[in-house]
Amino acid sequence: MKTTKSIKFHTSENPSKTSTIKSFLKECNNVGNTLLYLHFGCIIETNKYDFIKKTKDYNNVFFKIRSHHYQQIQEKVFNMIWLRYNKVIKQTKFDSPKLNYLKYFAFKWGDVEEYLTKKISKTKNNQFYKDVLNYWLENQRQIKNLITKTVLNKIRSVKLPKFRKLTLKVDSRTTLFQESKTNYFKYWLNLITNTKIGKRYQNLYLPIKWSKYHEEQLNNTKLNNSFIIKWDGVYDRLEIIGTYNQELKAIEVTKPCRSNTLGVDVGVTNLLTFSNGYQLDTKSLQIEFEKFLKYEKQVKRLESKSLYNSNKYLRKQNQLTNKIENQINQTLNNIPEQFQYVVFENLKFKDRLSRKINYLIRRFRVQGILPKRNQNKDILRLNQ
Repeated sequence: MKTTKSIKFHTSENPSKTSTIKSFLKECNNVGNTLLYLHFGCIIETNKYDFIKKTKDYNNVFFKIRSHHYQQIQEKVFNMIWLRYNKVIKQTKFDSPKLNYLKYFAFKWGDVEEYLTKKISKTKNNQFYKDVLNYWLENQRQIKNLITKTVLNKIRSVKLPKFRKLTLKVDSRTTLFQESKTNYFKYWLNLITNTKIGKRYQNLYLPIKWSKYHEEQLNNTKLNNSFIIKWDGVYDRLEIIGTYNQELKAIEVTKPCRSNTLGVDVGVTNLLTFSNGYQLDTKSLQIEFEKFLKYEKQVKRLESKSLYNSNKYLRKQNQLTNKIENQINQTLNNIPEQFQYVVFENLKFKDRLSRKINYLIRRFRVQGILPKRNQNKDILRLNQ
């Protein structure tokens, strides 16, 4: 079975190249923000490729950057606009249930009739869908005008989104990860920028910081052709994220044997209960959890009055998360050596769980703590 994994690199360039990279990323960021300014709050295409085609000539006339970089920026702008539009559409409320249903077709009115016809067929002539379809067929023009006008007014009333630190996807058309021919560094990244020197764009060669970790991870493996580049403001350096394919051996799950398999169940009263009868005592955590739920209700009331302290709220949540993580890790690390397998339910299947346990799993990242592999144990997930 093949899986794709990511790996991070950093560069070791001189100050002159650092300045050039920053200017390149800043220019891309400004192009993205200009496109947002021009199109946010307007009726735009619902298809990414139509949007790219419509805004293609802007680059030839105004920006004049390399076309492959410009296309990546166009995609990011399109995704950003529709992310905000969909959020506003979801928050817009009408008195009529039919209008509340039809609002999700805003700017995509051509899909209404086909979608509702299929929906009626699949739901065995559901009366609500039939009523909505009849209402649409009789009042198309009024519905379009009302919903479009209401949604656009709400969109134009929100703050214009901006890219602060644009991450740029590059591929083999503009970037090459090459082996170096010098003894000073093993690899470099050849990045084509937006600056023209004569008739060609500038090539920037950036030395890669190579470590034993990279050597181990990429042993007999090739990097894929696409990368994500962004500026790391904390350490003031360029960050490159690459991907590679890895062949994973499927685990042959045999019938669990009581002598070498330990089952784990997640709960609220007892955070972890093991099949050998041991229970992780979490009475103190339970009290803190209950207090946090009450505090969160207060936060929601204070939020509407702009009186709540978000830093305090996040600090309380992180403190409780760390306590839960420490308790789970300490317990898993002390599992007796006789148990070869640790088996727990797949916490993504949460439909049958109570609200409290759902909240515990989601808010305090329990699903991310449990799967951590113990030194000599294999972690297995069961769907039931």
